[in-house]
Parts: sequence; structure tokens; C-alpha cells
Amino acid sequence: MHQAGAVRGGQAAAEPAGELADDDEDVERPRFPSVPDLTALTSKITASSVCGTPAFVAPEAVVGAVVDGRSDLYSLGCTAFYALSGELPFESEDPAEMMMEHLRNKPRQLRELVPSVPVDLAELLASCLAKSPRRRPADATALRTALRALPCARAWDEERARAWWQEHGRAPRSR
Repeated sequence: MHQAGAVRGGQAAAEPAGELADDDEDVERPRFPSVPDLTALTSKITASSVCGTPAFVAPEAVVGAVVDGRSDLYSLGCTAFYALSGELPFESEDPAEMMMEHLRNKPRQLRELVPSVPVDLAELLASCLAKSPRRRPADATALRTALRALPCARAWDEERARAWWQEHGRAPRSR
């Protein structure tokens, strides 16, 4: 997707409902929802406008800084955290406060919520949630390479994945 020039900058590009590629890995460019300008809600937000879903938006998008593919990886990290735990990395009922959580606080530890998540996978996903884009994987290709190199990935197959989801109460549909 990034190679095709589609960078959403943490603007809901990697939300659970977004389909980004079909089975042939052809890039689809879905429309994503955005949040309204929230600067009037709190003086803590310095950007003139914020575009993104508060639960998934990258810190740099909140403050109106330059966004790039690493911002999408942050959103993907939030999505993966949610997919594996059923919970968001940050909790708040208020959209503006949720975005401030992305700016100032560390995310919850995935393995504290789901101890069965392999350590190596949890660490890689935590790197996607780094506050500074420089501390995240360089791009989606680097993330894919890192995922494939994880020791836990070598033992992972569809059967094991299905068993994991069934154990955690959210089994995916069969094809």
C-alpha cells in the first residue's frame, strides 16, 4: 500500500474494519472515517485540525506534524493490539483525551492482558507503538520482514491460529 503511494498518516488506515488488499495483494483505496476538529474541546491539543480515529491515530497526526508510512504502522500496531487482546492500547471515553493518551502515555503491555502472546511478537508490536516514528519499523516491508523472522512465526499456521482464537473466544469464520 505504501509503495502504491497511499499513506493515511494514522488516519484510520489500519482500523479493523478497513480492507486494504485483496487476496492477490492488489491495493484497494477505501474511504476512511475521520473525526471532527477537536481543538475547541481542549486546549491541550495544538493541531488546528485532527484527522483520524482517536483510538488508532498516531501521535504525530494528533499534533499536526508530518506523517508518513510509519504513522500507518502505529495505527496498525493499535489494530493488532486490539485484535490480539480485544482491548485498545489506551482507554478513554473522551475522544480528545484518547488522543492525548497517544501523545503522553505508554500503551498498556499486551502480555499483561494476554500472557499467551509470544514475547517476540509483543515486542515487535510495541515497537510499532513507539511515540517517535524513528523508533518504529521503517516501513511496511520492514515490518513484514521482521514479522516473518520472529521465532513464533515459524511455528504458526492456520490450524494453530484458529486454535488460539477459539481459546480466546473470538474464533474467525471458516472460509
